[in-house]
Amino acid sequence: MTDREKVIKGLECCGFSRFMDKCQECPYDGKDCFRRLKTDALALLKREGEGAVWKYYLNDEGRARWRCSYCGKVCHRNPHDKRHCSICGKTMRMEG
Repeated sequence: MTDREKVIKGLECCGFSRFMDKCQECPYDGKDCFRRLKTDALALLKREGEGAVWKYYLNDEGRARWRCSYCGKVCHRNPHDKRHCSICGKTMRMEG
């Protein structure tokens, strides 16, 4: 389960209640679960506001490709001049 999925499940389950120990499906079980949910949600929101990176890799045929680190969109040509991903809209920068 990713951090995003964990926060969403915690909020859906019982994130708006301070009595999270009553829920059986909550991923934040144990002591201070409400505080941990708030901390994770804040960190996730800060990360969501940041830009993404064009990750360089070679495909199976040995051709250069660049993948958006946020949504996974693949560019077949060097995206050095693309300031935003056309799928997720994140502000992009080149890896490295």
